[in-house]
Formats: sequence, structure tokens, C-alpha cells
Amino acid sequence: MKYLVVIEKTETGYAAHSPDILGCTATGGSAAEAGKNMREALEIQLGAMRRKKNEMPKALSRFAYFEYDTGGAGGAIRQKHDLAVG
Repeated sequence: MKYLVVIEKTETGYAAHSPDILGCTATGGSAAEAGKNMREALEIQLGAMRRKKNEMPKALSRFAYFEYDTGGAGGAIRQKHDLAVG
């Protein structure tokens, strides 16, 4: 199953989380480090759930990129990309 992971810049580095797996987060000094740490956090949390025979979280999150066109009087927003994760 594929889970969406969001990596964001913070004041002190980067933070990562998955909207579909509550409480599973990670940080790092770079986006790559936050991603690596998030992978490890996911392995730990999902592995524990599997060992306890808990139901695995469903991958329900989607993402979309929107572009704001500043040209013209009022600007326009266009959806540029949409992808189902699960």
C-alpha cells in the first residue's frame, strides 16, 4: 500500500507526516533526512500494527498541485496535477 507523506520546511529544518497514519511523524535537518526518518517511523509503526494484527490504515489521501496565475487583473487558479495515492 502507498501512503502519502508530506515534508514541509520548518524554522529549524524539515518535518514529515502522513495524513493517513495518525501520530506518525519525523523531522530532519534536510528534506532528505526527514524523508529517511519518516520511512523508519513508518516501518516501526506499521510493523507494530502488523505484529499486533491490527487493521492497517487505508491510504485515502490524495494530493493536487494548483497554480496561481498572477497575470491579468484578477489572477486565475488552475489545477496542475492530481494523483490518487492508494
